[in-house]
Amino acid sequence: MASLQRIRNHGALLIAIVGLAMLAFILGDFLNSGSSFFNRSRENVGVIEGQKIHYTEYEAAKDQLTEVYKIESGRSDFDEDMSAQIRNQVWNMLMMDYTLRAQAKEIGMDVTVDELSELCIGENPHQIIRGRRAFYDENGQFSRDAVKNLISAINDGSDDAEQNANLQQAKTYWLYWEKVVRISHLQEKYTALLQHLLKANSLDAQFAFDAREKGVSAEFVAQPYFSIADSLVSYSESDIKKLYKQHLSQYKQTPNRAIKYIAFDIVPSEEDFKAAQDLLTNRDEQLQHRHHHRSRRRQGVCFRQGCESR
Repeated sequence: MASLQRIRNHGALLIAIVGLAMLAFILGDFLNSGSSFFNRSRENVGVIEGQKIHYTEYEAAKDQLTEVYKIESGRSDFDEDMSAQIRNQVWNMLMMDYTLRAQAKEIGMDVTVDELSELCIGENPHQIIRGRRAFYDENGQFSRDAVKNLISAINDGSDDAEQNANLQQAKTYWLYWEKVVRISHLQEKYTALLQHLLKANSLDAQFAFDAREKGVSAEFVAQPYFSIADSLVSYSESDIKKLYKQHLSQYKQTPNRAIKYIAFDIVPSEEDFKAAQDLLTNRDEQLQHRHHHRSRRRQGVCFRQGCESR
């Protein structure tokens, strides 16, 4: 009975303590979940076709393209202009990939595994593959065997650490161009479909008729620039200046800024925890003091009433 009476006497205090504990728990959970939400939001670099692009995806694509540039250029260091060009190219590639896939998915269009294999190592590889210097033989001719040997070496791997590292770099190189071929072919299929859906009007018919009145026959042979030895080409300083002036408009750039920042998660320190604990302790003592004071007053009233009743 005495225990029950003490619980009744301290009922208000217990309710206050439990309420404060529940409030602290709810606020802590809300702040943690809110912090995680905002952190996730900050990690997205953009949205394409409703899809959030996480910075890890963007960084992985940027690292991949950087490796491709290193292999094709033979350089390992890039200036700020080149780095900016790589970043822009990565973002443009992501936009094309997500946008094209979203449109193609609505009509059930895709590039199958067999199609992609034929485009990469078939009898007539895609022009993107044929234009890669890494797949040319010593005579300056494209070699399908070089492509097949690279893919075979990547799939087989190696126990040697140095050779395995080179194969990983080669795998990064190959996967990039395989992805470019897939996107390019999907775009070609989608464009061809649109061309069949469009019908010519009278103006188009007149333009086509006029164009048929003039015919030109031409034959050309494509020869990659890197198949010609550097020693066979000569140029002067005036040639460079003339070429630069002819293409001066291509070198115009809009002002831009690069912002670099570091995000730190703000978490309470030991002093913060101690200050919060002291605050709760002080509030607890104040509540106990008030409750004790009120309890003494109620006991005094009951005692005097008891005396009057007797």
